[in-house]
Amino acid sequence: MVIKQLLFALKNPSEQYRLAQEKSFKFWRYLLLLAAITFVGSVVRAIPLYTAAQSAAGEIVEALPTFQIKDNQLISDQKSYVHVTDSFLFFFDPDEEMDTELIEKNTSQQQTPVSFGLLKDKATLTILNSTQEFSYEQIPALDEELVRNILTSLQQGSISAVLTVLIVMFISMLIVFILEVMPIILINYISVAISRVWDLKFSANVTLLTLTLPIIFITAVNSLGIVFSYQSNLLTIFSLVLFQVNVYYYRKEQSN
Repeated sequence: MVIKQLLFALKNPSEQYRLAQEKSFKFWRYLLLLAAITFVGSVVRAIPLYTAAQSAAGEIVEALPTFQIKDNQLISDQKSYVHVTDSFLFFFDPDEEMDTELIEKNTSQQQTPVSFGLLKDKATLTILNSTQEFSYEQIPALDEELVRNILTSLQQGSISAVLTVLIVMFISMLIVFILEVMPIILINYISVAISRVWDLKFSANVTLLTLTLPIIFITAVNSLGIVFSYQSNLLTIFSLVLFQVNVYYYRKEQSN
């Protein structure tokens, strides 16, 4: 059913409001579908990068210092440092000299697909510019042995390591995707709220459908290894324009 809805949205971009009217259309189910499409595109891009990350993981394991997590704080005799490879960045910061913003900036500047950070009070994982933070309180099992095992598993290419990476990637991308979609929904709703054309729920459904074409296009281009700047801006602009096109045809239909 949801695949048929996707095909309808692709074939009838100016009549997506019709699909939003159907009782069978479920907002969260369609959102998960779009997020999954984006995720698949990222996985395709990540496959050649994973091979490179395997050798980097082994290098990082060898250099990993002794540490412990005590009272949800990273403690070590080793000073803060950054281990840089072509495909993997490792941040170790018991001295509280780094933050997530610095990690994201360095990961972007180095054009590194994966980075992992052990900061003073949390761990961070960045995969293809999507960052997820975990406080040590959230992962009480985290210790030096676990980190070494994870990196070793990554180096050896074990199924558990691959699944862990994929799960973290999907969760991170889903969160980022939701955060990108919500402001677009709000902007579109404001544009029709005064005239009371559609309520918030209906506007949200139409907005989600208007994202179908740009997401398919961006995912296809990214899968070819082509990543361009301002992809989020393109997504927003396309949705805003297509949303107004749907409003126009809806009003035209109602006036007849």
